[in-house]
Amino acid sequence: MLFVPKALAITNEPLTLDPFDLASGGAVLTRATQNDIPAANPALLPYGAKKLRWLGLRTAFYAGASSVTLAQELLKDSKTLQKQTNQDFLNLALDHPLHLGLAEILSFITSHFGLAFFANSQPDLKAWRNGDPATGAGTPEIVFHNESYGGVLASLAGRSPYDWLSFGLTAKYLLISQGVVDLDITDTNAVDEAKTELSEQDFTSPARGYGIDAGTLLFLQGRVVDFRLGLTADNIGGMRLSKPVTDGPTLSSYNVGVGFTLHGDADAVHFAVDYRDVTNAYEDPLFKRIYAGTKIVFHRILGLATGIYNGAPSYGLELDLFAIKLSFTEYTREYGDSPGVDPREIYIVSFALGTYF
Repeated sequence: MLFVPKALAITNEPLTLDPFDLASGGAVLTRATQNDIPAANPALLPYGAKKLRWLGLRTAFYAGASSVTLAQELLKDSKTLQKQTNQDFLNLALDHPLHLGLAEILSFITSHFGLAFFANSQPDLKAWRNGDPATGAGTPEIVFHNESYGGVLASLAGRSPYDWLSFGLTAKYLLISQGVVDLDITDTNAVDEAKTELSEQDFTSPARGYGIDAGTLLFLQGRVVDFRLGLTADNIGGMRLSKPVTDGPTLSSYNVGVGFTLHGDADAVHFAVDYRDVTNAYEDPLFKRIYAGTKIVFHRILGLATGIYNGAPSYGLELDLFAIKLSFTEYTREYGDSPGVDPREIYIVSFALGTYF
């Protein structure tokens, strides 16, 4: 059986999210890491302290916590590994979902213009002992799921006659490739059926699409406290696609975010909450539409973050050494329609090299 279930695909969140932003719950409408501003809210561009806000490349590696545990189990003792039966390996697979990923973004960000080239892919392999965990009943299944996104984002933004209000637009060209294979372990014909269905569909040729996003930001800045209100409209009029996509970030949707910042000369604490897809065009459950978190920055060098993403805690840290940025994030992505149904605890290690002035 071959299908693309809605619950698995990215829908209302930005296509590219910095790991440090994910650590703070993915709330980016009022404050986003420089390289992801075109995807988050282009109206953020004019409020940078520097003319050239960022020019550089970020690479992020994703690994599910269970994938790390499985690797440790397999490598722990070579003698034990050799004695394991096929059933032992099957039990390991059933208990340890495999999740890996790679994301890269090359971006040029100024106070009025942003250009970003990005690509990310996160394959996921899960064995279910009792069928779909959402129903809690059924025969054992192996589910392989992959999402791959890439493209170009170009943003323009400026302040209104009032310094506290800005507007921005992002034009985007995307490549979208999705697929899920659901294999019933007890069905001897399932493998052949899956091969047949896969051969009938061209998953090597991604759907091409283009669209327009718009954003606005109200920014009231004080001596020690700032207030921000961000509004965005994604895929205005719907995304134009070269071929149908069963699901994905292609519908028109509207988002609102609120943020508060307590700051000194070099230290800051930022609180943010995003409510995405206000009209629920994607029909996602509420816990997948609310993103919230906090970032704490010390001397513009060390950042700590925590938040709520997909209804579960997230946290991470970032070290900013001017031309080099290093970060670690742990968060949970829920593949089901309720928290805890089919979660993946995911680690991200990120490295960025660039400059700003």
